[in-house]
Amino acid sequence: MRMKVQVIPALSDNYIFLLTAGATAAVVDPAESRPVLEALQGSGAELVRILITHNHFDHTAGCGDLKAATGCSIAGPADAGLNLLDEPLEGGDAVTVGEMTFSVLSTPGHTPGHITFHSEDEKRAWCGDVLFAGGCGRIMGSDAATLCASVQHVGKLPDDTKIYCGHEYTVNNLEFALSLEPDNADIARRLDDVRDARSQGIPSIPTTISIEKLTNPFLRLDALRDVLGMEGRDDTEVFAEIRRRKDQW
Repeated sequence: MRMKVQVIPALSDNYIFLLTAGATAAVVDPAESRPVLEALQGSGAELVRILITHNHFDHTAGCGDLKAATGCSIAGPADAGLNLLDEPLEGGDAVTVGEMTFSVLSTPGHTPGHITFHSEDEKRAWCGDVLFAGGCGRIMGSDAATLCASVQHVGKLPDDTKIYCGHEYTVNNLEFALSLEPDNADIARRLDDVRDARSQGIPSIPTTISIEKLTNPFLRLDALRDVLGMEGRDDTEVFAEIRRRKDQW
């Protein structure tokens, strides 16, 4: 039975993801409870588990109310200091929710304790704030080498993997990407497409690994090394310089 994924906007620019297979549901990074409960009513599915990628409030604030309303359990990164977890997870673990199975990837760097949920069968991954459409998360309590390794880890998933990230930052991310590579027709075309979609209220999520390799500067280190005048510098140094420039964008 194929998984259905509903992208639920929340707060100012967050996304929550409701995953259903038959009568069973999971939700990823519930920033709020109300829109999830409304979506559940429409789906007819029972919420069995909350999946958390990292400990930031805008990814966890709805957990308590959802658990109280549904009796679901909560799974998330063991090393993120989350007292609300019923199931602490580490890289290499697997999570099963009804007919849905996810492998857990350790992807720290945005925060020290951060994981990604990968459904190999469905060719989908939920990566929180490590990899964004056209960008990546800020470094908060970690370092550039760690985040670089995690972004590359996600980037090595199969090209047709659909990527679900936590925020609608895509226009800004692609504007920055185009400032680095003004002659990159793939970035320019994607930016036009995303602007058009956003003008109609359509999310820019999901993206795919193949699209990110063409347009996301944090997965284009080789292409940008010369552009940045960093010939001979290693991937971490190039990544850190791109992240520094994006922080000041």
